[in-house]
Amino acid sequence: MLALHLLGLAAFWRIEQQPIWLALPTLALWLFIPLVLYRSRGALAVETLAPLFFLYAMVAARFVFVRGFHGSVPGYFDYNAPDWRSTLFRLEPWAVVAFLYALAIQARYLARRAWARVMTTAAMMLALAAFAWAGVVYVGQRTHGVTGSDPYAYVQMAVDLATRGTPLHRFSLFPSVASLGIAWSPIVHTGYHVPIDARGDAPTVWSFGGSLAFALVYRLIGEQGLYLVNPLMSLLALAATGWLAWELFRDRAGRAWVVALSIAILATSHTLFDWATVPMVDAQAALFSTLAIGLALRYWRQPHWLLPILSGIAFGMAYFVRHTQLLLAPALVVVFWTSQSRWRALLLSAVAALLVALPDLWYHQAVFGGVFHPESTELNLFSLASFGTTTSALGGVLFAAREFGWLAPFLIYGAYRLAREQRVMFLALASWVVVLVAFHLLYPALRLRDLLPEFPPLVVVTSYGVAAFVAALWNRRRNWQRLAAAGGWIVTLFLLLIRVWEVLPQAWSQPQPSFGYVTAAQRASFDQIAALTPPTAVVGSSLNTGPIDLYARRAAFHPAMWTPDERVAFIAEMFRENRAVYLLDDSVETSAVRRQLASRYAVCLVAVLDVPLFGAVDGAPGALWEIQP
Repeated sequence: MLALHLLGLAAFWRIEQQPIWLALPTLALWLFIPLVLYRSRGALAVETLAPLFFLYAMVAARFVFVRGFHGSVPGYFDYNAPDWRSTLFRLEPWAVVAFLYALAIQARYLARRAWARVMTTAAMMLALAAFAWAGVVYVGQRTHGVTGSDPYAYVQMAVDLATRGTPLHRFSLFPSVASLGIAWSPIVHTGYHVPIDARGDAPTVWSFGGSLAFALVYRLIGEQGLYLVNPLMSLLALAATGWLAWELFRDRAGRAWVVALSIAILATSHTLFDWATVPMVDAQAALFSTLAIGLALRYWRQPHWLLPILSGIAFGMAYFVRHTQLLLAPALVVVFWTSQSRWRALLLSAVAALLVALPDLWYHQAVFGGVFHPESTELNLFSLASFGTTTSALGGVLFAAREFGWLAPFLIYGAYRLAREQRVMFLALASWVVVLVAFHLLYPALRLRDLLPEFPPLVVVTSYGVAAFVAALWNRRRNWQRLAAAGGWIVTLFLLLIRVWEVLPQAWSQPQPSFGYVTAAQRASFDQIAALTPPTAVVGSSLNTGPIDLYARRAAFHPAMWTPDERVAFIAEMFRENRAVYLLDDSVETSAVRRQLASRYAVCLVAVLDVPLFGAVDGAPGALWEIQP
């Protein structure tokens, strides 16, 4: 038997293009625990290495596929839908799975009567490891500033709330352009409405509820604290998801593994960690939505008058952060309606949510002229005609390999088991997901991060599917049934591992900047702009107008949004006011503007700066130019 293992490991290292002598230390590593067991058993527990034969089978299958059938094994790309060739014949994950399975068998031999405690400890270790990995990625790779539209706007609202007591931002250029007969939108940053008063105050197209946490931390810590909020909120969303799983399966054996898997699957979701590093509010919406449902489920099990109030507060905050979370209401109604004292629970929850939402409703009335008039300008985009194409596009990204692609069987199985065993819980989670996803499918510009608040129920059901499937395979009596069960466990481990195979190295690799991300060097470049320009200067840019205003404290405008005549009128007004005019060349648009201005004005290079770029730049990237008469 040892000779067979040695031969199989040699074949593995050979096909991995490594020295075959590595088979000896590899086998010695796997034999460490059997040698420990030898003294108590009087025999070497070679049978604990049985999972390695699955690895050897895949080595043989890959050899036959490539040599016998002249097949090719493409590279593994986690951005695409699952590819069976690039995954099935990738041997490194199979080796790790075989090692973990063999280790579990050996631990079972050692643990004996303490096996349940060992399994619970292993689940806790998995949850802690997921938190540690997430902390390294979310906090360690956080942004050092903001640019773009959404991330910048949330930070700007926070700064205005902390310093001026209002989410409105004042655009100092508005009095200069209000009477020029040119468009007003180029003097406001992307994501802001045009000013609503003569002083230049303007709201954003997003709710300011998500900026409240940013504003509080800004007052307490300062600018760098702003960039810690979303990573920490993302970690809290992980904790809330684990708690939701705990509430759902509190009377079930193996719930520790459901909790641990829920945390691990959500932590390694590309959508979550990609947006956890920049100031966004998706994680806050997920956190408060999960708390609202979790507290309602706690009331369903253990009625207490305080729980509906807390659930309503969380629901109100979820709405305040992102207004579409109002559609969480049907899920809450399902839970409260099937609980004791249904009317009292519904009333307490509704009143608490309304009290939390009142500041937002007052803001709508004061700024937009109506309680039910939202900030967004995209409601006209919603249509039934978009349902089909949006559904197709969503399926491609939601079931990509890096999200739920490899986990789809467990999601389906978990939903089936939950519907059969806990009807109310299933209806609540299904209402949460189906109602909100169905609404978003009417929006043609839907992005997967828009559905991040609906990830917690999906990962909890998926984790339950994994745990339930593994448990269903446990009690098998006949040999062929045991072999099939072992194969099922191997496949389960493999699918869980292959999903994160390309994700886990993110903890020790360079950050993958998402939209709005700013490096430390880029953040310093905006300080350079402040040092290179007079305080009254105006600086043209594309999506960097926001950070120019926020960090460099210079009035900014978006020149490409004007016609050539409008630009000339604006620049002439700035010269009349004795204000210097600059252009930060950070996009294709600004490059085109610079060339046009060069035919009429003297365009002088001031400095080349490391600033965020948006597309190719014609000339020196990030160059700061002065426009002179």
